[in-house]
Amino acid sequence: MKNKNIRSDKQFCLSAAFIFVVFAYLASQGVAVICPNIVPNWFFLGLLLSVHGGAIFTFLLNFILEKYDPRLGKKNKPNVPSCLTGFIERFIFTAVIGVAGAASLPYIGALMSGWLGLKLAANWQQSRDDFSRARGILALINGLVSLFFALIGGLITNLK
Repeated sequence: MKNKNIRSDKQFCLSAAFIFVVFAYLASQGVAVICPNIVPNWFFLGLLLSVHGGAIFTFLLNFILEKYDPRLGKKNKPNVPSCLTGFIERFIFTAVIGVAGAASLPYIGALMSGWLGLKLAANWQQSRDDFSRARGILALINGLVSLFFALIGGLITNLK
């Protein structure tokens, strides 16, 4: 039964990755019409690097840490797949940075910090076993890495 859930999560993440490639292309074309100073190819490349590069890096980070201590990967309650949350947050923050420009980074940094706080607060009342804090720190690290990729992707979208 467990293998079936793992397989369906992987299939979900792969199909979500494909959907976000399509969204990234459509967004790059739409933003080019709305904001003529943005180059569509750089915007598309920035979104791809942010969404998919961040997904690969956070997956590898989770894989390494869960190999180090398998109890970190165990969850007691069903949850939203982390790949979906990561795809959405990287996509949105990359697009916001790309459209708003590098001058607005202090404000976007505050939004990113607030988003991390909301994500951690939503998971705060989960089980109180020995590893709940370790999983919380792991979620914080993954969130920081994910938003770093959004920042880099957003800066790439501004290249001329």
